[in-house]
This record gives sequence, structure tokens and C-alpha cells, in this order.
Amino acid sequence: MLNIKAKMPTWKELCELEPALLELEQLAHKCAEDTSPRNDAGDLRWYMEIKPRLVKLVGWERPVPGYTKQKLPLDEFGCIPAGLLIDRKGLTELKAACDAVPEKYRVLYDSPAYDVVYDYLLDVFEGE
Repeated sequence: MLNIKAKMPTWKELCELEPALLELEQLAHKCAEDTSPRNDAGDLRWYMEIKPRLVKLVGWERPVPGYTKQKLPLDEFGCIPAGLLIDRKGLTELKAACDAVPEKYRVLYDSPAYDVVYDYLLDVFEGE
């Protein structure tokens, strides 16, 4: 299974594993250089352009190669509905797919990687 207790990776380490992060960095810089006043439209660019790409590259929502199941259906609060039966076969397939991910890439599926990327790109986006 994926290691959710991994050490905090660096931005550079993550970019070496997932070069597409550098494209997101360029987009965040482009947004930061936009001289129009920051308003809801600026925030909208983060949530519509950057974050959807970010979650596909790092963290728990990064697709696991070989696992094609849909996400669990969530209720309006983002929780798994009470009484939902979890398919053991599906969990077995997910575990097998996760175990097949080469060890050095597993960090890309962890929360620490997501936190590092999110914080870094948000700082770039905000021009810091």
C-alpha cells in the first residue's frame, strides 16, 4: 500500500518524479504576472485552472495506473454515505495497483507531496 507516513518531500524532488509540475509552476507564474486586480476572477483561475491539474499529479486523487474504478460516491458534505457497501474485490484491485507503483513514485500519492506542491504553487500564484 502507499506510504502515508512518508517524510516531507521537496519541490525539486517532486518535479524530478513528475515533470508536469513544472508546467503548473509556469502557469502559476503567468497568473501572478497578470496585472489585473485580484478579485474573485483571480481566485477562480486557481480553482479552475491550477488546482484541477494539481490533484491529478500529486496526492490522494492522483490516478493509480492499472486501477480504473470510479471514485467513491460522496454525499453533499464530501463524506462516504452511511451504509455504502465497499466492494472488497475493488479494494483488492486498488491495493494491487498501488503495490505495482514503483517505490520511488509512491511519494506522489501521499498527503505530504500534495501539501508541498499546493503551498509552493499558491505562493507562486500569489506572487510571493
